[in-house]
Amino acid sequence: MRNGIALLLLASLSACSVTPDLKDSRDIPEADRATAMRMAQLVSTRCRYERSLVRDGYRPPVVTKFTELPHIRRLYTSSSGWYKAEAIADGVQGMAYYQQASGRFVCGEGMWDKLPFSSTVTFSEVRPR
Repeated sequence: MRNGIALLLLASLSACSVTPDLKDSRDIPEADRATAMRMAQLVSTRCRYERSLVRDGYRPPVVTKFTELPHIRRLYTSSSGWYKAEAIADGVQGMAYYQQASGRFVCGEGMWDKLPFSSTVTFSEVRPR
């Protein structure tokens, strides 16, 4: 019984140390928080992921739309106006890129790396105050 209570207490304490969702965080500037919220919305409406369902043998991957609004774990900015977000939704973690001035949005690091200018953009993390 003691072990069960200790395990429950440990689980409760570890839940407290979960990375905050930056789209809801009051610890970052309002403009960055608004951008994090916009990026979460864009990820949920424009990005897709592949999931293989394995039941009774192999099935090819299925391209799936996100069903929940992503949790923005980290947010980065650049001097060129690009934002990068580390997002997680439906158990899938990935990066998204957004430039507010142009409205350009990119799903995933692979797609970002294919852009001719991607290697020239340097990001710095938005740190909570």
